[in-house]
Amino acid sequence: MSPAGSRSYRDMVENKHYPLPLASHEDVVKDPSMFWDTLRRFHFIMGTKFMIPVIGGKELDLHVLYVEATRRGGYEKVRLCIHSVGGL
Repeated sequence: MSPAGSRSYRDMVENKHYPLPLASHEDVVKDPSMFWDTLRRFHFIMGTKFMIPVIGGKELDLHVLYVEATRRGGYEKVRLCIHSVGGL
């Protein structure tokens, strides 16, 4: 068995057991309070620390980020763009 440090990010994600969706995409896009509640519950269920990133002294609005990212193609499109410029 290889050490955890040598496992790829993909291996770690693929072996993680995520809960069933707590709300629909449409509902969390439409209702910011549902988005925040769902995000907090997700972190609680996963046993991870919930933190809102601060950029330039201001909290990042994760709801706006989620709505805009998914509207523009979501995670997969962002990952492909980053990969094409030599990231990830």
